[in-house]
Amino acid sequence: MCMRLRPSPKMKTLYRLYLLIVVALGVVSWSIPLLLLRPRLILAVVYLPTLITALFILYWIERYYESITYELDEDYVRCRRGVWWRRESQVPYYRVSDILLRQGPLQRRLGLANLDFHTAALGGQAGARAEVSFLHIDAGRGVELRDEALRRIGVLTGRERRSVEEQMLEELRAIRRILEDQGKKEG
Repeated sequence: MCMRLRPSPKMKTLYRLYLLIVVALGVVSWSIPLLLLRPRLILAVVYLPTLITALFILYWIERYYESITYELDEDYVRCRRGVWWRRESQVPYYRVSDILLRQGPLQRRLGLANLDFHTAALGGQAGARAEVSFLHIDAGRGVELRDEALRRIGVLTGRERRSVEEQMLEELRAIRRILEDQGKKEG
């Protein structure tokens, strides 16, 4: 069964907030005093290019959101994204060594999270780059996806692990009885 999904539409809100923060802190904060001294020059040199760039980025946000797809299929975890340069990354479940659910402060506020699939090849440690990332998914859905991916990888829950361990122990006892019986017959 293949699960296909997309990031939350709130991702666009998050990226718009990032843009607003950059414009407010990176441009407007230092240009307001200059605006009082040379209004036309600042309008032409600072605000007009900033406005054009912001409009372009708003256009890109929509296109980028539409380009992203995530998949959990029978054998692989896969991500496709990109507006001009397309990127597809996939990893087979047997290579996944760790799955991390991350949230930044704005993501937490919007109910978003990132689900990172790490492999041993890239370190598999917190802070290391993930091989595949599902960016800006609903946080609740992220927990469900992590559990589903762990199930597909074959990571057992505590109850499942105890059951398997009990079955292995019972089989080892049976082997021991057989070996003891053979030892008695030979001895």
